[in-house]
Amino acid sequence: ATDKGKAKIQDSEGKPSLKVIEYRKKHVLKCVLRAVSHAIGNMPIIGNNRNTEREDTSRLASCLKIIFDYGDHIGGANFGLAASTVTDMLHRDPTMYDLIEEAGVTDSFLKSMRRGILPSSEAISTIPGTLVALCLNSKGLEAVKTSKSLDSFVEVFTSTTYHKALQSDTPSVVGAGLDEVMRHVPSLREYGISVAIKILNKIYEEGSKVDEEKPAGAEQGEAQPMDMEAPILNA
Repeated sequence: ATDKGKAKIQDSEGKPSLKVIEYRKKHVLKCVLRAVSHAIGNMPIIGNNRNTEREDTSRLASCLKIIFDYGDHIGGANFGLAASTVTDMLHRDPTMYDLIEEAGVTDSFLKSMRRGILPSSEAISTIPGTLVALCLNSKGLEAVKTSKSLDSFVEVFTSTTYHKALQSDTPSVVGAGLDEVMRHVPSLREYGISVAIKILNKIYEEGSKVDEEKPAGAEQGEAQPMDMEAPILNA
């Protein structure tokens, strides 16, 4: 079936998806997510409305799960905003983790990383903060450990796919975020260091391949031999 030229498809799990999402719809979603994030940051925790708040959180979590499931269709900017929303929710009230997990948000977020982080500066920059927020809960920490999701950053820092996304100050923001992960979650420190070593090793390997492919005498600044038999012109 089609909807105004947007062909519907089925993914590997049989869930409905869209090949194309119009820009205006992505923009509306971006505005909504920004409004939600702002509202969460300015919302006090009131005990009398606890049940209503949990119901609202559950509905929101279900929506965030969809964004993580279909991030490649919805876009890196919206993925990043969704990740920031999860971070804000958990920092504001860590007890909401159970609702987020029940809605499948934790699983979908970590699976999206294993599929490959979106080549978007917004998506890449927000992921470390969301990992820290998930690790505030013991079950979230275990899920992050089991997923080996930090391995996804090896590709980010070594693949040409991410060159554009890593322009400007994005690398320093991501680096600071990963440092926060290892400082605030000590049990991930050893694993994080091993990932950093993998990144350096892969960069070294790629650099070695470039050196091997260089033609002889192509090194910069190498003196070229003079032609001693060149004719001398008389004044």
